[in-house]
Amino acid sequence: MEQYFPVEQEQWLALDGKALGSTVQNPHGSLQSFVYVVSVFAQRSGLVHQMVHFESGKAYEAEAVRQLVEKLGLKGAIFTLDALHCQKKR
Repeated sequence: MEQYFPVEQEQWLALDGKALGSTVQNPHGSLQSFVYVVSVFAQRSGLVHQMVHFESGKAYEAEAVRQLVEKLGLKGAIFTLDALHCQKKR
């Protein structure tokens, strides 16, 4: 996608994660496991520019978002995130 529609500077990018309900394992146990997908959506172009997936318990959405932001390497972009990403890093 990047080679055809590069992310422009000073663009609004929405990053969000979603759990895929159909991938749940151990649905009745206390240690449910499922797959998450985190994506970068460019509001101006209306395209998803990057995506990453991971299993719950092996990684966290906040880590995936930080990796995607670093991978984009943009200066001046405006990122929109949900409240989960407003926590201090420990």
